[in-house]
Amino acid sequence: MSVPTDFAWRRLLRDAGFTRKEEDLPGRELARNRRGWIRHLRRPDGRGFYLKALTPRGMGDRLRFTVGRNPLERERRNLLRMAAWNVPAARPVGFAVARGPLGIFQRAYLLIQEVEGTRSLEAWFADPEAQLSPTAQRRALEDFGRILARLHGHGFVDRDMHFRNILVRETAGGLEFFLIDSPKGRRPWTPWGRRRGFVHDLACLDKHAGRQLTRSQRTRVLRAYLGHPLTAADRKLMRAIARRARTLMRRREEKLRQDALRSATDHQRSRE
Repeated sequence: MSVPTDFAWRRLLRDAGFTRKEEDLPGRELARNRRGWIRHLRRPDGRGFYLKALTPRGMGDRLRFTVGRNPLERERRNLLRMAAWNVPAARPVGFAVARGPLGIFQRAYLLIQEVEGTRSLEAWFADPEAQLSPTAQRRALEDFGRILARLHGHGFVDRDMHFRNILVRETAGGLEFFLIDSPKGRRPWTPWGRRRGFVHDLACLDKHAGRQLTRSQRTRVLRAYLGHPLTAADRKLMRAIARRARTLMRRREEKLRQDALRSATDHQRSRE
């Protein structure tokens, strides 16, 4: 899929301060799949941006995105919500939609300002040189627990709270956190839906943290999230989080198994 150069894409970059000459430069491609791509762009003043493109996979997507919100539009709305709630997150600076005859959806573009000096929490844990003092580590764990509590305090469920979607920046006092990639986020209407979503977010974190943090460290995050020492009722919440985390792990393992089987099958067919 070539880089599209329709009016919506050009206008989006021009409004963000890119010159006409730079509009013709596609930037560095970071990822690509059947639904679009992500590119890193840099403006003349040195500021970096990520340009996301969404292309429908068929007529079903075209009609659904024509009458409803598309994933990039939902991501933009959710990031703006986080900013309004004082939740540290990436900042969207532009959004555009290209439409065909009769207003049918063709493509969507989202431009997000790069959070300088950050990397994903997943990459940070994978770096053997990334270490914090005990005091800084305790402060970082408590800070993130409070960030998640603030998000949930507004009734918002992220539903994609993975380490790859959490950016960190090292500071003298520890770590700063920023949330990214939230197209699945929503605000459930019912108390039951909100509680189920909160448990899901906490379980997503616990699924990853179980390999990187001790049980006492994970408990510290939960205490900061709750804002008080753990009670008997909170122990029930911990059991619900653990059950959900195990379910997510089983689903992940099954998906990896199916992907490996599909890859082996495709390889065998290519040799025949």
